[in-house]
Amino acid sequence: MHAFEKFAPGLRRLSDKLARLRRDKTGIAAVEFALVLPIMVTMYLGCCEISSGFSASKKTDSVARALADLTSQVAVVVDQNQMNDIIAASTGVMQPYDGTLAALTITSFIMPTPANGQPVKAYTDWSYVRGGTAVTCGDQTANVPAGFLSPGRSVIRADVRYVYRPLVAGPFYTIGNGSTTGVPLSASLWMQPRILARVQLTAGMTGICIYNPAKIFP
Repeated sequence: MHAFEKFAPGLRRLSDKLARLRRDKTGIAAVEFALVLPIMVTMYLGCCEISSGFSASKKTDSVARALADLTSQVAVVVDQNQMNDIIAASTGVMQPYDGTLAALTITSFIMPTPANGQPVKAYTDWSYVRGGTAVTCGDQTANVPAGFLSPGRSVIRADVRYVYRPLVAGPFYTIGNGSTTGVPLSASLWMQPRILARVQLTAGMTGICIYNPAKIFP
């Protein structure tokens, strides 16, 4: 008996098993799903992050608008309680994000009537801060848009900064060097007072600049 004939039955059985295995589709869908799943999850989370981040950016813009708008509508000298109300109402539009984490700066610039032939200049009247950065006192003409430079007028600027924390930060919220993951967002908005020529704060409130030089206003 030839060696081939001796092993022929076993080879035929192996060949039959290979043929059946080749025709068997069981488990292919599961393998394909396992390969595609990480990509699908990544795309889904990416879409969620982009949508949430865009929403946080628009909310930051809304806070700046509300802050400038409410401040421009006051009809009396603003005290601390009124300022707290303005801030609470403005940051309330940040929901569902935490408005208390937003850094706020509200600044009033005044443009005294200049002497004949002199250019109009803008000076910092006051700059109120809650977690933000105060505007330097003194001549701020270069930082005020030309369209707002009008003698005898004033203008309010609201600045908002907010750090958006990614939804999927999870255990990666704090990275190796101790810093935290986040995307800095900011917004600024200018608005002229609607009722008073100049919005003023009660003497003694934190953030009031000394109006210098002492020009006649308006």
